[in-house]
Amino acid sequence: MGIPANLVPVLTIPVCGGSHFLGKKDIFSPRCQRFAEEMDVKETVSRYLDEVKKNGAESKLRAILSCSAKKDVIKWTDEKGNDLMHLCILQNSPETVEFLLSNGYFVEPHQPEVNPYIHLAAKLGFRTILNILLSFRLSDNRPMNNLIYPSQKSESDVSQQNKASPLDIAAKSGHTKCVYLILTQCVIKEHPERAKSGYVALATLANSKDAVKVLLKDNPTKEDIREAIDIAVHFAQPECLDILLSTGIDTKSIFNGVNFYHTLFSFSSVQSFGKEGYARLPKVTEVLLKHRHDVKKREPTNTYPLYSLIKNSLCLDNYTWTQYYLECVQLLLKAGANPNFDEAKYEKQRLKTGAKSIVGRNAYSSAIHCLLDTVESYAETLDSKALAAKFVIECADLLCHNNANINQIGHITRKNSTMGTVLHQFAKTSVQIGVDLDILKFLLRQGANADVCVDGKYVLNIFIDELFEKLKETSPHLKQKDRMPDVKRMLEILNHMPRCAISDTLRILKNDHARNPPPQTKIYVGVISKELEYHIKHIKPLRKLVAQAVWVFCHRKANNVHSLPTTAKLKTEILPIS
Repeated sequence: MGIPANLVPVLTIPVCGGSHFLGKKDIFSPRCQRFAEEMDVKETVSRYLDEVKKNGAESKLRAILSCSAKKDVIKWTDEKGNDLMHLCILQNSPETVEFLLSNGYFVEPHQPEVNPYIHLAAKLGFRTILNILLSFRLSDNRPMNNLIYPSQKSESDVSQQNKASPLDIAAKSGHTKCVYLILTQCVIKEHPERAKSGYVALATLANSKDAVKVLLKDNPTKEDIREAIDIAVHFAQPECLDILLSTGIDTKSIFNGVNFYHTLFSFSSVQSFGKEGYARLPKVTEVLLKHRHDVKKREPTNTYPLYSLIKNSLCLDNYTWTQYYLECVQLLLKAGANPNFDEAKYEKQRLKTGAKSIVGRNAYSSAIHCLLDTVESYAETLDSKALAAKFVIECADLLCHNNANINQIGHITRKNSTMGTVLHQFAKTSVQIGVDLDILKFLLRQGANADVCVDGKYVLNIFIDELFEKLKETSPHLKQKDRMPDVKRMLEILNHMPRCAISDTLRILKNDHARNPPPQTKIYVGVISKELEYHIKHIKPLRKLVAQAVWVFCHRKANNVHSLPTTAKLKTEILPIS
């Protein structure tokens, strides 16, 4: 059943014991199609491959293929799962591969059940075929499954790889030229702004640790490695970062001297970071710890790692992502980060010497001050106040279990130098997000002291000041949001203060707000004053006074109360906000 050389193209097909002569015009005729459907596609493939080995002309190849329906040729596989395209790749015949693709065979969206074509070419190191496949099937350049590759020595020798990209496969197989090709053809095309980047940086951009390993053996420039480290941090790529840092290159100039933690956590708040990035944050943090990056780095100011982490850790879209940040908080604390570092005080000292702070976030007096301010900064976009409260309690619990000072005094406002404890910060934050009794209960049970007066203000005074400022922003002629529920919840704190402190709170309120209050605040001044006067005039029952005394004796710590040799009922009475 040969192809006569004097016919272009001519095919003789046996028909009912005789033969039918087909000229060029008859190849795609309905009659030929009927015979093509009946003809064994296996025979078509076999003849096609024989012609490929003979370097047959395209006209002959086209004639052979026409003897079977295109869909049947594409669908056919041998006993190993290889189709015609696989077999042409295995024969390292780039002309045939291009011929098939150019004529509509094995083009997208078709996918073989095993061995994606680009992955196979990358495994075998057939650079020319790889280039052709990338031109026709660029979307195959991604991690894929079902990768079972015949080796170059024997088709029976197979290796299994799961979820691997062509770049990874080429690198693992040691085909550096294929690695360069994929980086040039695919990565630069996807990131044209990186057209002048080095190959190590491009491999890192593709998040291919195997390619990074191979390329580092080619003695890349230090600038290339530093750019790659920059990329690995910005895109949270732990494996690439670990390999790059293991080179021992000097990293002080990267990020202009700013610590890697600050850069990593700050960039994580950018929308393009992606959910995969959040999941990798703990791993990247572990890599930085492994390579001894200092968790107590204070220079430049406003970059203290723990506070930069907390400041970016509330994910409004998905609370699962927030859990990755909390895992990082635990890692930093375990590595020695100080939750009581007064960054605001340190910044003040450094500014006097002419040092400059990093623009982008405020300085904080403690980790819990930072935590509460973070929630406040998200107040306008919070869909769930309950979610915010959950975040505060979970994070604060981590901090308190690592020696956070719940009564540390520090800056609580940005616009002036108002000072206060964590409870004062809570009062300020509550004006923006609402008073949450679960947070208040947590802080009190961790030892927060409601009796403390800082710069002439008790906790309730700070709340009143901030609330009234907020209320006065709205014209008295417009309807105000009812803040009475928040006021009544905040007044719960009076049950945990001595009469002398309550009396002082009332005196400060009258001095600051009781004389000619504006219409927006007048009703609140009356309600708060009345409640304060009630607590001053009415002595608490002896049982409550004793419970309060025991609470102070236990250093306002819930764990100390739980260890008392008494009943659960009495413990409940001692603990604030049952």
